[in-house]
Amino acid sequence: MGRVERGGYSTLRPSGLQVPPPLVLSPLSFFKLFFTEAIVDLIVTETNRYATQTSEQPQRRFSRLRSWTALTKDSLYVFIGLFFFMGIARRPQVAMYWNLDPLSLIGCPAFRRSMSRNR
Repeated sequence: MGRVERGGYSTLRPSGLQVPPPLVLSPLSFFKLFFTEAIVDLIVTETNRYATQTSEQPQRRFSRLRSWTALTKDSLYVFIGLFFFMGIARRPQVAMYWNLDPLSLIGCPAFRRSMSRNR
């Protein structure tokens, strides 16, 4: 138990997490405690809105916005998963995750199968 000071008096209360966690905490259910469906929907909506607004402005000849396709919830989850994986399997440069050399130990084939580098 920890002592909590309040307005000149103290009370004894247990320290640590006071809300019981859900019974089953898979990695996905834990993730969804922070990224609720409403938050994911908002990210998708605002990302697509930003892309639409930006694409209405003049673009460079080889701009990625010229080939923009609308973001979906599924593709956002894939991106977040790849982003987390980047924190585990570190590479010196982001492009190295999509390395095409089959003999290279640097590339990650799961990245190429999941999403193009310029998505």
